[in-house]
Amino acid sequence: MPSAGARLGETANDYLVHLRFGRVGVLAGYEKPEARAKLADLHAALGHERQITDVDIVSLQAKEDTGIIVAQVAWYAPGESLLHMSTVEQRWTKSPSGAWLVEDETLVGGDPGFFLKNVVEGGADRGASEKAVPSKELGKGAHFPTVRIGQ
Repeated sequence: MPSAGARLGETANDYLVHLRFGRVGVLAGYEKPEARAKLADLHAALGHERQITDVDIVSLQAKEDTGIIVAQVAWYAPGESLLHMSTVEQRWTKSPSGAWLVEDETLVGGDPGFFLKNVVEGGADRGASEKAVPSKELGKGAHFPTVRIGQ
């Protein structure tokens, strides 16, 4: 029988692949019911304001019933020639049925614009409470460098 860490790694990888390809209808099956609304809000920009190009698990910690996944996400905003890198930490918990479920997701490094909506120059209309951040400023201070495509 695979270890808790191996099962968590497989489940997290499946979740991240679904996230990368915008299969949001499938994501709920991997999420704790009480966390679905928050996670849906975090992922609301994916597919139209944010496109994920790659996701890699860089760290996995698993205990018997809880786990932490750290993933590096490469993404871009349509209409820009910048490849952004963000690091996301996911907290997972094992359900009574034995399935691993995401209970929280936070940005822990890299470009802070991954979860933000309508903040990139040339993006969709901005809400009154959202402050525009010039794209040249988004990568400053990032843990992972921002790469300009085509330059």
